[in-house]
Amino acid sequence: MAEYDFLTQFERTKRFLNEHEKLKRFGYERINFGCGSHPLPGWTNTDGGDGKWWLAPSKDEIVQLDIAEFLALVPDNSVSYITSEQFFEHFAPDAAREILRQWHRILQPSGVLRIQVPSLYYLCKLYLNEVPFADWEKVQKPRRLKQFLDGAGDNSANHSKDPYKKLAENEELLPCYVSNMAFYSDGHQFMYDFAYLKQMLHLLAFHSVVECKFGESKHKALRGIDKHDGGETGKGWIPEIALCVEATK
Repeated sequence: MAEYDFLTQFERTKRFLNEHEKLKRFGYERINFGCGSHPLPGWTNTDGGDGKWWLAPSKDEIVQLDIAEFLALVPDNSVSYITSEQFFEHFAPDAAREILRQWHRILQPSGVLRIQVPSLYYLCKLYLNEVPFADWEKVQKPRRLKQFLDGAGDNSANHSKDPYKKLAENEELLPCYVSNMAFYSDGHQFMYDFAYLKQMLHLLAFHSVVECKFGESKHKALRGIDKHDGGETGKGWIPEIALCVEATK
C-alpha cells in the first residue's frame, strides 16, 4: 500500500473512532440527522456532509459521520425521537427507503420520526405564482437573486460548480430556473408530497402518519425544533410551504 493511501486510511480511522466516542457520550435518546449548522440542544446531532455540495460542520456538538457509518453504530430499539430537516430529499428513492428501514430499526416501539422536506405541492404552486404570500416579483425573485450574490449563505463545499446557482451572462432569472434550483441544486435527488411520503412510511411499517405545521407537534419533544426557516429573506413565508411529516413505529 502506498504511503499516501495508508496515511489517508489512518486519518479516516482516527476520525471514525473520535466521532464514535462522541456518539457514545451523547447517547441515542434523540437524534437529529443532517443537522447542518442547526444543532439542537439536548439532541445527538449528526452531519457527515457529502464532500461535494456540503461540508460537515466542524463543531464539537456534531457527530461528523456519514449516515451509513452513523446508523451502523446505533443499536436496535434505542431511540425515542428522530428528526431531519431539509435532508431526506438529498437521497434517491432506493437510498431513502433504506434510510427509513434503518430509522424504523433503531426507533423504540412507539418512537416517533419527524421529517421536514421541501413540498412538491408548494413548489408547483410557487412556479405558477399561486401562493399569495410568496409573490414572484416581490418575494421569490429577490430571495433567489440574493442567494446568487451571497453564495447562498450556506456551508456549500463547491457552490461555484453548482450549475443551478449561477446564471449565464445577461441571463434573466425566471420562474423555470428557480423551480429547477429547488429540484436539483445542492444535490437534491427527489421531491415529496404528503401522499407519497405517507405511502413510503406505511410500506415500511410506520403508522399514525400525519402532516404537521412548521414548529408544531403533538409531541412535546418535537415542538419548536424546526430551524430551516429561510433566514432573513424567507422566514416570513418558507415555514408555510415546508412539508413536515411525523410517523410512529
